[in-house]
Amino acid sequence: LEANLTNIVKFLNELNEEEIVEVICEDYEIYSRFSFSTPSTLSELAIKILEQANGNKVLDLCSYVGNFLTKYASKYKNYSYTGIEINYHNNILTEEKLSAQKVLADVISDNVLGYKFYKSYDKIFCNYPFSLKLQEKDYDAINKNNKKLDIEFSKRITSDWVFISSVINALAENGKAVTIMPNGVLYK
Repeated sequence: LEANLTNIVKFLNELNEEEIVEVICEDYEIYSRFSFSTPSTLSELAIKILEQANGNKVLDLCSYVGNFLTKYASKYKNYSYTGIEINYHNNILTEEKLSAQKVLADVISDNVLGYKFYKSYDKIFCNYPFSLKLQEKDYDAINKNNKKLDIEFSKRITSDWVFISSVINALAENGKAVTIMPNGVLYK
């Protein structure tokens, strides 16, 4: 163990500040049943699509460990970044990555479902968990904060549409959003 720590310290001492930030923010694409993040290729594609919109307020709904936000922040330091994620431990990783990049960021530990948005965002990315089972109590909060769609969510609507509704509720009038979703959402 001591030899490993010595090698790690030696390795870090040989890096400059930019290289250390790169190591911290790297997406090592280690996924498990309980830990998920957006692959780099999807983040890069989403950034290209979102850059067609004006504005600099970026939101990542279900931000997991912040891979999309850190990838975006590495290209555009002067933007304002917000991530909303229910998993507190993931938020700590996201905060550390964005702090290392020295960007303006707000990482919110909350449930995207039923979250009340107090401001609008120019660019939104959402890679939500598919086929999430909602509880009865979730529907009250969801319907209370659904301000842009003239529908009431019930058990008949899949959670996919609730996440999409959150994206719509947070989107600025001329904003652009990218949402990753399964095929079934389009015809169910």
